[in-house]
Formats: sequence, structure tokens, C-alpha cells
Amino acid sequence: MQAKRPINVRSDEQWQKCCERFNSTKFKEISSKNLQNREASDDKSGHGRKSYAQYMHEK
Repeated sequence: MQAKRPINVRSDEQWQKCCERFNSTKFKEISSKNLQNREASDDKSGHGRKSYAQYMHEK
């Protein structure tokens, strides 16, 4: 099943390349590794749009 092409993708060729990239084994491996790294990180930000420096300055 292929997803519907978004409006901002100008051609079917662009959409096909996008689908191939996000369905590739290499992309899925990198994505999985990034997810594991984020979950293992002790640095959970909870300050929304503010930068860490702004958050610390206001503290």
C-alpha cells in the first residue's frame, strides 16, 4: 500500500524517491538507532521553544 502523495510534492517521481528513502533498510536502521539514543539520554528537555541558555538564565 502506497500513501497518497502530499500537495507540496510536485511530481510522482519526487514522491517515489521519498517513499524509497523512508522505506530503505539504511534509513530504518538509522532511525531505530536514533530512537534508542534519545530514550537512553538523561537530558530530557522540558522548556519548549526556549533555548537551554534562556531557560537557565531565567531559572
